[in-house]
Amino acid sequence: MSKINLMHVVLNLGVAGLERVVTELSLRMNRDIFNVEVCCLSFRGHFADVLESKGIKVTLVQQNQKRFDPALPWRLRSFLKEKNVHILHAHTGTYFFGAVSALMARVPAVFYTEHGRFIVDPLVRVIEDRIGVRLTDKVIAVSPELKERLIKKIKFPASKVSVVVNGVNMDLFCPRPKSKAILNELGIPVDSRIIGAVGRFELVKDHLTLLKAFEFISQKIPNTMLLLVGDGSLRDNLTRYADSHGFRNRVIFAGERNNVPEMLNLMDIFVLPSLSEGTSVSLLEAMASGVAAVVTNVGGNPSIVEHGQNGLLVEPDNPPEMAEAIRTLVIDDKTRRLYSGNSLEIIKRSYSLDKTIETYTGMYLNVLQKKRKFKSLLSELQKEYPQYFPPLIGRVEHGGDLSQADGNSR
Repeated sequence: MSKINLMHVVLNLGVAGLERVVTELSLRMNRDIFNVEVCCLSFRGHFADVLESKGIKVTLVQQNQKRFDPALPWRLRSFLKEKNVHILHAHTGTYFFGAVSALMARVPAVFYTEHGRFIVDPLVRVIEDRIGVRLTDKVIAVSPELKERLIKKIKFPASKVSVVVNGVNMDLFCPRPKSKAILNELGIPVDSRIIGAVGRFELVKDHLTLLKAFEFISQKIPNTMLLLVGDGSLRDNLTRYADSHGFRNRVIFAGERNNVPEMLNLMDIFVLPSLSEGTSVSLLEAMASGVAAVVTNVGGNPSIVEHGQNGLLVEPDNPPEMAEAIRTLVIDDKTRRLYSGNSLEIIKRSYSLDKTIETYTGMYLNVLQKKRKFKSLLSELQKEYPQYFPPLIGRVEHGGDLSQADGNSR
């Protein structure tokens, strides 16, 4: 039985939100219909080993990291032709090279998922994206706010952009007791109130505002600790700030971790201080873990957190406001538990990973149905696996009408 060859293209499969989403999509996609592989352009990363342990091939097609690499599309073209790729699905950071290589290799269908943007888009990226969208069947934004930005700011055709919110693996991310072994490993007293964040130490994530807010908290509430999970180019700057302001002993820089679910279970309050966001995977995972959240009022965050119902919204780059929101949840156990419970219900209702997988499956099949060369293959698959046809074809996605949105192709 023939299958549809689906290739995800990412920069890497390190321990971060986008990379976890691609890993879950690859693992959960129906293997009776799809043969899924992943191509990395910078390095492999932790999740590459996870995928290969489950039988999903991951290949590194290395791009030059220091300068523009005009030979990369040719290397990708050869790779895509060798793999006989039917669907190329590029993700943030790989759009231009992915779309151009797909054109050169005559890949029948091209998808792109935008997981998040810079605060201000560099002109070169805007130009690359406007070229890429002309070569793409479908662009997916992970939040309604991100879709609006792509249409209004980057000038993507509205007919090509749809919303598919990220889903959470609720078998992996769920409420559990704090691990005393991990607390001991990290040197955190068992009676501490733990404020935490998960994310890259980069400018857009704005951990400095969180550190400034926690500096105030540490002075007012003695048994609080700040747990930062992640790494990045600003780690040394953040460490120096905590050192120079005298509260380094209250901050745990845990680095990149392979046990993020257990790390989230340690936290009493999750903080997302970002200056810009799409649909934050870390936020969804924290909510699924039953952790109350304080998040900035940017991007897709207000679509997930309703202020005063399942968390607190604060303005970005505002340490005093963030500190007050954190303090409120530290001292008010009843409100914190209420937000935790409400967050968990929202995840169960609206952010199911199964729903995300079904939506992507429907999009893939909708686009391929419009390609003449796939009519016989899809007909064959439909006879063998009728349970996937036609309910997924034309399914209404998380943020719009898929049957209308998929009318445009390249």
